[in-house]
Amino acid sequence: MITIKFNSLFVYSEEYNLSFHKHFTKRVNIISGRNTSGKSTIIQSFLYTLGINDVKSKLQEILDLQPVFRLDFTLTNKDGSDNYIIVRDDSAVYLKKNTNKTEVFYGVSSNTGRERAKFKEYIGNMFDFNMYVEQKGSYSDAPLEAFYLPYYVSQSVGWVYLQSSFSNFNFYKNFRQDYLDYYLGISTRWNRRELIELQKKRAEIFIESKFLEKQKSTPSLELAKNVDEAFGAEAQSYVNDYIELYGNLQKHKRELIKDCNQLAIYENHLKIVRKTKSNIKSQKFDGVDSCPACLQTLNYSLERIYEYHQKKNDNLSVESHLKETLKKMQSSINRPLAKVAEGFTITNTFTTS
Repeated sequence: MITIKFNSLFVYSEEYNLSFHKHFTKRVNIISGRNTSGKSTIIQSFLYTLGINDVKSKLQEILDLQPVFRLDFTLTNKDGSDNYIIVRDDSAVYLKKNTNKTEVFYGVSSNTGRERAKFKEYIGNMFDFNMYVEQKGSYSDAPLEAFYLPYYVSQSVGWVYLQSSFSNFNFYKNFRQDYLDYYLGISTRWNRRELIELQKKRAEIFIESKFLEKQKSTPSLELAKNVDEAFGAEAQSYVNDYIELYGNLQKHKRELIKDCNQLAIYENHLKIVRKTKSNIKSQKFDGVDSCPACLQTLNYSLERIYEYHQKKNDNLSVESHLKETLKKMQSSINRPLAKVAEGFTITNTFTTS
């Protein structure tokens, strides 16, 4: 059994110099207050930080301030306890376990795409979440929202329509039954995996039986002769396909290495820009200047004030550009990464065949 203890929530808007910070006790924490005082906002901030985009509309007033969310929690299982820090900044999520390297996921603001799938897989492994849902006649991994469903009831739907606290669950067949079975421990991932494999085998056998059905009228010797004559051409086609696939695999590997190097450069550039922004913010105007009309001594020159704000605006513009570039670069990396993984699978299939 896995338990999660939330230690603190920190929300900070650097642009507007606003913040919220709350520590939670080891015992039960009760949040009380009048309507619209922000009770639900705290819970929705938890969900947003943990990668749920469904609550964006409810947090829009806060998100307009361009905040950074940080959630500290401790995860305990049979192997011991681990401390986690998860930070969400716009469309990026940064996750750190103990003193390990920080994992970064760019582009999680959309519920589709490979980066979102990588984040969902990471969270699923972290919390040992392995629920399956049925869609289009086969089972697949449940969406990330299904993990939080038992622990959050949206005010807009209430307990009766708990399933509607998050969107898109109606697209899955028998979701309510599968959801209840999973959380009651009635079924396991191994049952579902076996079912998926059996469904694939059934489809393959069905296609093969249809092919053999068409060959009923053909004598077996004539069929064997035709297969033997076609073997030479098929073998050559097999070799040609393998060479083409291997060439494409090498091409995608080179693209992946190039994009990874470029991503590392942009990440370092972003770190430098953020340090520069911090230095600019901490600068103080010094020196004196005189008014050309009345000779009154002025503490700060207009030229220095203009220069200061120009630097600040330029820095913010570069930071925004780098964030968007990092998001695009990560997406660019995911495409050849998927091609490389697909290429390895196909070439291994060729080799074993």
